Amino acid sequence: NKPFHIAKIKYFDLEKYNCCSKHRIIIKSLDQNNINFVGNPVINETGIIGQVIFENIASEVMLLTDTDHVIPVYSKDHFCNAKGSGKPGVISCTFSRLLWQNEVEIGQKYFSSGMGGIYPRDILIGEVINIKEVDNKTVKFDIGLIADPINSNILGVLGTK
Repeated sequence: NKPFHIAKIKYFDLEKYNCCSKHRIIIKSLDQNNINFVGNPVINETGIIGQVIFENIASEVMLLTDTDHVIPVYSKDHFCNAKGSGKPGVISCTFSRLLWQNEVEIGQKYFSSGMGGIYPRDILIGEVINIKEVDNKTVKFDIGLIADPINSNILGVLGTK
C-alpha cells in the first residue's frame, strides 16, 4: 500500500559483486519529482534486493548481500537479523541454541519481518541452503535469496519517507 517509483540501474560493478564484500548498485529514478529515497527498499520483479543508502543525482543501493547490510527475517517462530554474506545471493543468520531450541532445516523459508521499519512484513526473502554448527551452542545458516539483482535493470523503490 505504499507508493511505487520506477528506477533504472545506472551502474553495477559485477566484478565487485562476484568477488568482494561491498555489493552496491547505482540507480536513477524515472520520477521527475525530487524525491529523497534514502532508507527506502528497492525491489525488482523477483523480490527485495536492498535499500537506498545515499542520494544525490542518482541513488546508491546497498544490496541484501553486502556485508554491512542487516535485514530482520523470520520463519515459523524464529526471528533473526540476517547479515549480508558478501557472496552473491546469500545472507546469513547466527543464533544460540540457549535462546532458540528448534532446529533449522534445509529448504525452510524466511520472510521479511517488518521489524526494522524498512522492509514490509511477509515478503519471501529466501530459503535455508546451508547449516553449520559453530559450536555446541551456536548455529549459523545461510539463506539463498529469491531476488537476484542482475535479473532486471528496471527496479522499483517503495514508499517515500
